[in-house]
Amino acid sequence: MIKSSNVTRLIYFVWFGALSVVFVRGLDTLLLSLRWPLSISLDASILRFESWSWMQGQMPWTDILSLNLPLTHYIHMLGLVLFGADDLGFRLLDGAWLLILASTTFLTLRSFSLPAALTGMALAFTLVAEATPFGAFQRETLMLPFWLLALASSIKLQESSLPESANRALWILGALAICAACWIKPTSLALGLLFIQPLKRSSLRDRIRGVSFGVCAVLIFSFMVILPLSLSGKLFPAIQSWWSLNATYASWEARPILPLIGDLFTLRPDKWMLPINVPIRDVGDTGHLTLFHILLLISFVWLRRDRNTIQILLFLLAGLFTYAAQRRGFQYHVYPLWHGFNLVGAIVAGDLLRRLTGMFQGEKPTVPAKLELVSIILLFFILPTSWIVRQTNSYHAYVGTGLLSKKATSRIPEFEIVGAVANRVEQLRGSNANKVIRYQVIEDASIALGAVIRCNLRYATRFPVDYLFFTDTPFRESFKAEFIGSLEREKPDIVVYSVGFPGEAKARRIDTFPQLKHLLETYYDREVVKERHGTEYYLYTLRR
Repeated sequence: MIKSSNVTRLIYFVWFGALSVVFVRGLDTLLLSLRWPLSISLDASILRFESWSWMQGQMPWTDILSLNLPLTHYIHMLGLVLFGADDLGFRLLDGAWLLILASTTFLTLRSFSLPAALTGMALAFTLVAEATPFGAFQRETLMLPFWLLALASSIKLQESSLPESANRALWILGALAICAACWIKPTSLALGLLFIQPLKRSSLRDRIRGVSFGVCAVLIFSFMVILPLSLSGKLFPAIQSWWSLNATYASWEARPILPLIGDLFTLRPDKWMLPINVPIRDVGDTGHLTLFHILLLISFVWLRRDRNTIQILLFLLAGLFTYAAQRRGFQYHVYPLWHGFNLVGAIVAGDLLRRLTGMFQGEKPTVPAKLELVSIILLFFILPTSWIVRQTNSYHAYVGTGLLSKKATSRIPEFEIVGAVANRVEQLRGSNANKVIRYQVIEDASIALGAVIRCNLRYATRFPVDYLFFTDTPFRESFKAEFIGSLEREKPDIVVYSVGFPGEAKARRIDTFPQLKHLLETYYDREVVKERHGTEYYLYTLRR
């Protein structure tokens, strides 16, 4: 007969062993990612370039046209100060933010159980591989620690007999966390749902206090927007131009919401272990929710029926909202929802551990209790197995890339255009290393922007991407006129134009911009730079 103590040891061994595998592999991936160049993280290239340019006095926030709210840039600026402006500095910032995410995950889940907190922290480290180099340091990643602080505050506020000082501090923390997340992406406003229950349970004085703290937080973070605009004297022009920018970006690759949500789910049994990063090179791939996530939800509701259950479900709802409201369904838009399911899985794992050890230490179970015990045992083994297999599957996207290779000689897949620009800059500067080189990119993927900080280039215009010139909106011609006017006043030394695959429509877009085509053909020499996967860039150098 098996002793209950031996069974308990086996349960803890399985749980701790699986957790260690997930954590160690995630940490190993994080360390390997320190070698990755910035240019392979596309949106992060834009955000870091804009932040660096702002610090250089080249592009104040009022001139940034990528519609990213300024807290994003403040975070990047902090990283530039703390870790430096080179590619390693960015990867250190990315790693530091992941540690913050893991820590806030641990603190949030500590209210449930220590096993849940440790499991959630380990699962946070899988984001390195699941997000892929493409998705590194997206705004969704930046928001997550603030989302977790808001969730932790709302859970704590539901505890009875809180000291007055603790109650006040939690309302302040919740208000600041939501506002901070909103100044990264306004869709974070959906987190206000987390505080419906605490408000219902609060006294009138606490309700007034909570609303007041929220208003004060909005004013504080609004100051972060108003200050740079006011100092530049462009507050009212920025307000006036907001609609034209928003209308232009809203029309870029937008999709209907209902089909978008439908595409998020796959109920095929063979997709049970589908990681979020498959396929890695499909920009529009959402990263599917599978039967595994449905099992997690059912198990979560079955094992836990308290007020905190509602808070976690509201967190998932906020994640679904922020995914759908953006109307694009990019892979990284799923991150908040993805991590919400990590929280659910961690809580379920903690509850299973508690129930299993309790069942084996109690009296002999009845027949219904035995059936429940079998179900819990099966679920307990399914969860860690699924996490390990899904983590393994997420590594398949890196086969042949060298990104996860431990060999020092393995080649990291830097883009050829970045190296070509660096070589051209070196030729133009010659013996004068401090010579100012003016540079302009015309692309939608922001790959060539990776050369700006690396080569200390002065950017020629305020347009980091070309969306505004090729979308079918009433504002397109005014953006084109501003852009070509900037280039004609002082021609940049180097211009990079993204061709895409030869013969595709992207290569012919320049025909819809005849002023640009004329300027490049008249004043520049052209070189074709081909990437290893077949796409091409035109590298233009100003004739001397």
